[in-house]
Amino acid sequence: MIQILSQIERLLFPALIVIIIAMSIHFFRQMYPKKSIIHENFAYSRVIFFLMVFVLATLFILGYFITSRLVRDETLKIKAEAKLTITAIKAVLESKMSKIDAGVKAISGSPTIVNFLCDPSEENLERTNAVLGRFHNAFDAQAVYLINCSGITIASSNHNTESSFVGKNYSFRVYFKEAMAGKRNSCFAVGSTTGTRGYFSSAPVKGPDGKVMGVVVIKFYAEQLDSIFSIKPKAFLIDQNNFIFLSSFPSFNYRPLFTLTDSQRQQISLLPYYRVNSFEPLVKRKTSTGEIVIDEQIFFESKADLFLPNWTIYVFSPNESAYKYYLLGFCITLTLILCIYSIINHLALKRIRGWAESVFLSEKRFQTIFEHAPEAILICERSSGLVISANPLAVKLLDIGVEPVSIHQKIIPSYPEKPEIQLPLSSSTLKGLFHSKREEEMHYLSVSSEEMQFKGKNCLVSFLKDISDLIKAKNAFEESERRYRELTDFLPEAIFETDLNGTFTYCNKKAFDLFGYTRDDQSKYTPLDMIIPEQQQRAKDNLIRIFNNDANFHYEYTALHKNGKTFPVLIHSTPIIRQNKVIGICGVCIDLTDRVRFEKEIIEKDKLEALGILAGGIAHDFNNLLTAVWTGISILKINNNDKPEHNSIVGDIENALQRGRDLTRQLLTYSKGGAPIKEATSLESLVKDTAAFTISGTQVKCDISSQDNLYSAEIDSTQISQVIQNLLINAIEAMPHGGVIRISMSNEDNPSVKNVQLPPGKYVKLTVSDCGNGIPPEIQQRIFNPFFTTKPKGSGLGLATSYSIIKKHNGHIYLESILNKGTTFHILLPASTKTAVNYKKTDSISTAKTGRILIMDDEPVILTVTKTLLCHLGYTVETANNGETAIEIYSKALKENQRFDAIILDLTVPAGMGGKEAISKLLQIDPQVNALVSSGYSNDPIMADYKSYGFKGIITKPYNVEELNKSLQSLLIGVTASQANT
Repeated sequence: MIQILSQIERLLFPALIVIIIAMSIHFFRQMYPKKSIIHENFAYSRVIFFLMVFVLATLFILGYFITSRLVRDETLKIKAEAKLTITAIKAVLESKMSKIDAGVKAISGSPTIVNFLCDPSEENLERTNAVLGRFHNAFDAQAVYLINCSGITIASSNHNTESSFVGKNYSFRVYFKEAMAGKRNSCFAVGSTTGTRGYFSSAPVKGPDGKVMGVVVIKFYAEQLDSIFSIKPKAFLIDQNNFIFLSSFPSFNYRPLFTLTDSQRQQISLLPYYRVNSFEPLVKRKTSTGEIVIDEQIFFESKADLFLPNWTIYVFSPNESAYKYYLLGFCITLTLILCIYSIINHLALKRIRGWAESVFLSEKRFQTIFEHAPEAILICERSSGLVISANPLAVKLLDIGVEPVSIHQKIIPSYPEKPEIQLPLSSSTLKGLFHSKREEEMHYLSVSSEEMQFKGKNCLVSFLKDISDLIKAKNAFEESERRYRELTDFLPEAIFETDLNGTFTYCNKKAFDLFGYTRDDQSKYTPLDMIIPEQQQRAKDNLIRIFNNDANFHYEYTALHKNGKTFPVLIHSTPIIRQNKVIGICGVCIDLTDRVRFEKEIIEKDKLEALGILAGGIAHDFNNLLTAVWTGISILKINNNDKPEHNSIVGDIENALQRGRDLTRQLLTYSKGGAPIKEATSLESLVKDTAAFTISGTQVKCDISSQDNLYSAEIDSTQISQVIQNLLINAIEAMPHGGVIRISMSNEDNPSVKNVQLPPGKYVKLTVSDCGNGIPPEIQQRIFNPFFTTKPKGSGLGLATSYSIIKKHNGHIYLESILNKGTTFHILLPASTKTAVNYKKTDSISTAKTGRILIMDDEPVILTVTKTLLCHLGYTVETANNGETAIEIYSKALKENQRFDAIILDLTVPAGMGGKEAISKLLQIDPQVNALVSSGYSNDPIMADYKSYGFKGIITKPYNVEELNKSLQSLLIGVTASQANT
């Protein structure tokens, strides 16, 4: 039917003209019978006749042009849809091809590929195949393979399959030749190995010297690209030889789209690896209007060139609907003509007699409606805009008087793009929103107009409706809505609203920032998508309860960020009720990340306080006990220096005492006290000394590097050395079979650490890395907790103590660990502008000493053994068991001109005067008093800031003979130097 219509379409409307002429002749004979009154009144009859002819001619013209317009619009629509379709196909296809091209470029720069071409060992081959396999899976490709400079495939993602490309020679391929010339190449072709279609993308692999060492190729399945052409039933990708390579139906592939000449067929038959299913063209012929015929169906042709040279996309769209519109328009026009003719033929005379009465009644009705209409009505001249007539409501609304007035003087358009009313007037220019020019009050008017003849003039009748109240209400609503949106956008919490389907209808700025989405994503997601999958069912049940308006609910969930990160939230929600119906929910989403972190910090703080109470309670007594034992051992060591067998036992005892002291210090350091005794120190020398001591006798090596002009740091050398030692011991235990520990030191200005706010400034960064098995993520979160350990004999205080020490130094410690690769600890310490202190070497304990020493301690055994030890070293020693006695002895010696060279004061004396009160009174007696403060409470603030209280040195219990001698020598040497300067 469509084919027949396409052939006779030009004859339908001419035939319709013949029909109209025949009907006019028939009507003329009906209207002019002989001896008829109408025949005698020719003028009257002539009006009727020409009216009928005019109506039929008008219907014919309107039918013809409307039908032509419908056919043209439908044709344009079909072509526009075809253009949109071909653009979509091209965009999707080129996007796929560009993604594959980008993948080839990424592979060509892989160090693994370059290493294999430089060193084609079995190990490198295995790595290269692994890399090709990953890209094979990433792109869902048919194969990803590597070709050497000779064109032989040496590695492939399908190397372990029957259709492996390894060993195949592809030197004849264009993509190989182009890549060897240093260029990237892309093409569609039939594989010489598999015989399947595919998209080939290649890129050169260049060596360190910039020369091409090989070619990387990705072959992508053509069958996956066929699905792109399923958008239209007739869509094809054509090569330079006019053959179909991709299409919506497999039967179309490898066939010519249009007719080929004999010479073209012979030329294609000689092409290697060129597949031809049939030389029978898909398109049989073209019509005179440029349309094509396929299987006796007529289509419009659309095409676009692909970015690959000589490749073209064709889309054929059927034009059946256009001819259907043509037939429909013809039938409707013919039907209307026949109907109008029948009506006029039957009612003409009867209607003519009633015209006069009808016109009068119509005029009367019009006047009545005009005067009593509920809206203002104006009739204006189109050419001048002069108001010819206005009903009472219009007169009152626009304040129209008896003088002539123009419509321009009464109303003004409210649209900025239409500043004034243009002449001549038309229904489009006098339509829309206007406002009146009345000075006392502005009225907004909704105006609609129609053209008409009034009293023989071309006029425009306009209907004006006062919508001022509606505009005010609309403006008030918009202002309220704007304020609401602005208020919610400035709130610090996420605000949201949803409909009954759970789709978001509104989210404030904080909501988008919190979850990482944009406003374009708002209508694509529901609250369930913002929650981890494990909690979605619970959230769904809660939403049902809220929609049922049971009550207001508050729930905690684990939220899901767009990037996959999770975080805790608290959601307050309530149903939205309008006209006693639930239309959605609204709620507030609060990020609980900070609260959870604060709760954890409070728990950790409580642990620290409990540990501090425990540690402080035992430290003093235990350290006093260790002091007595250690000084006693030192006496034995000195007295039996010539007996090696005794020295071995004494050494073992000293090692045990050292471990006891370290354990006590770790407890005190991790507790709430343990303030560091800071001095400007060279971190480089401290690290080297500590590392050399720690790794001695182990199977590991230490690689230490330091930046030039490394900042010094104001630190407690003993505590920082303890931190380094703890990290090195963990690294050694992580590498039981040996390895290399890498330590690096560098300067950092204003460093940035994730989730940590460090004060701006200069820092020294210390990094300790091992190559052990790494730390699992679940353990990393607990690694700094006190008493947490994974070692059978571990105390769980090493890293906890290290964390506490670094925190008390106003620094930060954090780790990075990868399983089976190793762990790296980073330490940031504030840099110091002070110069690092270099201490003078003290005399050996075997050197005879002189000087008067006063010792004050509440423990008799410490007084006894310390006095014996110092006397053995050559000092003259007196003792006191409290501060009062020490002050009395010192005052007496000062009066007798036997001043003490040094005084050692115990900081804490139960039920007596301690060192703090004693030094205050001693300074009043002798401002030059040389006092050392000693205490088993190493966490006492006085130990960290001893100079502020008048002490000139410290010695922490427990101590051995070397430490006691070093502290005294440092004090006495400093005093001597001071006296020499004065």
